[in-house]
Parts: sequence; C-alpha cells; structure tokens
Amino acid sequence: MEQKVILIAEDDESQAEILKDAFEDTGYEVLLAADGAMALDVYSTRRPDVILLDYDMPIKNGREVLAGIRTADTLTPVVFLTGHRIGKEDSQDCYQLGIDNYFEKPVSPIRLVEFVDNLLEKHYRYAQKLRIGNSELDIAALTFTTGGEKQNLTCKEAQLLQRLVKGFNCVVPKDELMQCLWKDPNDSNRQVFSNVIHNLKKKLKKDASVLLSSKYGEGYILEVTP
Repeated sequence: MEQKVILIAEDDESQAEILKDAFEDTGYEVLLAADGAMALDVYSTRRPDVILLDYDMPIKNGREVLAGIRTADTLTPVVFLTGHRIGKEDSQDCYQLGIDNYFEKPVSPIRLVEFVDNLLEKHYRYAQKLRIGNSELDIAALTFTTGGEKQNLTCKEAQLLQRLVKGFNCVVPKDELMQCLWKDPNDSNRQVFSNVIHNLKKKLKKDASVLLSSKYGEGYILEVTP
C-alpha cells in the first residue's frame, strides 16, 4: 500500500504535534486541522485514508464534521478523540453517525498508532469489494458487476476506479490519477492513461447511477447518484 495519509483534527496544538510526530515516525503523511471548519476543508481537498477527530472543537464540533464527511463518504475510517467520558447512549449515537471507534483522552500515541494501523489493514481488506452506485467493484477478482452482469477489468482499470471511488463526487487531478498507475509517470504513459479512461467509461455505462467525466484543466470526477 502507498504512503498512508491521516488527518488529525485537534485544536490543542501540543497534543496535535505529539500525535503528528508519532504517526510520521511510522511512515504516515500527516495533515493537521485546528478547528472543525478547517478539518472539512482539508478533508475535501486531500481525502485522507483515515481521520482522527477531536469531539470538542471550535467553529464545528466533531459530530458536525463527521456528519459533513458522511454525506459524501461512507468509507473513510473516522476515530473520535474526546476529553470527557462518553456514556452508553452517546456512544451508540456516535456509532450510528458513522465513527469506527473513539478514545478518551489522554491516550497513548503508541496505542493509537497501533489501533489505526490495524483499522486500516481491516479496512483495505474489506475495501477489496466496494459498492459503486448499483454496482460492485471487486479489486481482487478485477471485476465490475452491474445487475448480475460481470465485466472484467484490467489491473490498471481497477486501480484507477478504486482511487476515483475514494474521492467520488470530487474532482481528482489527472497527475494524481496517473501516479496511482505509475510511480513516476512520463509522457509515454499519457496515451495508455487515455485508453484506460476510455475503456473504463464504456464499462461504467452499464450503471446509469455512475458517471465518469473529465473537467477540463482540472482532472476527472466519478459522480455517483442514489
């Protein structure tokens, strides 16, 4: 798996730096947000692999940020950090909102890193099969199934679709998509990339709830409707 990206939304600067150091030491790219509005902005721009979200933040609290994330994304793992005890009813409510777990402060950075590592391992194993509109993408089997009709995908088509699903309904820059397929893309890869996009569009047409389109000068967007 490529370098993992974590968003740490924490208004306590010293706590945020401690967590940042812990995750960077184990190879994560760390994005920081000091309030809820900033957390949503960073999330929308970068689409991290996992989010640590302080329950009590200025401007927008953790629940409001989580609600904003879950309107566009039901996949990205989110973990609450809270400075007070969460009762049984509150914890059930938080899980219904879509968190994966929560930790009461203070929490050991080492324990948190271990938990997030395990969470992502399970998440990516589960994410080998993804729902996209009315279809299913099976990464391991390299198939895209709509209404019982199974289409085979090439490895690069599956990789590209997986990345687009992660950022669905948001424009993903072309260069970023090319880096998903080649570590160091060059001009000779551009025609291959165009062919992959063209073939993928044809296969996605089987599902009317899914549309892959280009945004001139920006990148590509996978739009998914209910």
